[in-house]
Amino acid sequence: MTTIKLKVIDENIEFTSSPPIYSGDVNTISTLFEFGGNWEGFTKTAVFYREIETPYMQVLKDDECYIPHEVMMTAGRIYIGVFGVKDDKVKTSEVVFYDIGTGVMTFGSIPEPSDEIWQQILAELRNIRKLAEEMSQGQEDFIEQMEQTFQRYYEELKTISANFMSVEDVDRICGGDYDPTYDDYNAEPIPIEELEKILV
Repeated sequence: MTTIKLKVIDENIEFTSSPPIYSGDVNTISTLFEFGGNWEGFTKTAVFYREIETPYMQVLKDDECYIPHEVMMTAGRIYIGVFGVKDDKVKTSEVVFYDIGTGVMTFGSIPEPSDEIWQQILAELRNIRKLAEEMSQGQEDFIEQMEQTFQRYYEELKTISANFMSVEDVDRICGGDYDPTYDDYNAEPIPIEELEKILV
């Protein structure tokens, strides 16, 4: 993105950065304003135009906005200003101009892409489709692997818990239905000595 920087001193504007820009750009040329303290609290709007009777307004966000593409369509001179509104007060700046060079793209009749360009576009589409298929397959493989891992741990849990838990309770835990307050077999607490024997 190219940024034109402007400093607003009271109601005067000076450029602090003025890179060359060219016609045909859309939403790539921004203007960044720096305001003095007497603009504090104002909602600020930038104004761009080629003809004074056809202004294009952009409300500033963080004191910045894009130059509307309507004034970037052809080479020539554009005019820039800014105004602010606070309650019943309106503050305006002077108007400054900026020159736009001739860009490679025009907004007239644009020719159809050549066969070579079409081939490049189609090749990119094929690459995107292939990538999407690989990602989809990778997701399926991941799900299958997780199911296998879960089943393995489920079998191990049944084996380990055989001495102090029923198979039904293991099923209930692995199925997500386990209720820690549920106790239909009145299991007694296992002494630490017995638990050590089981774990060994």
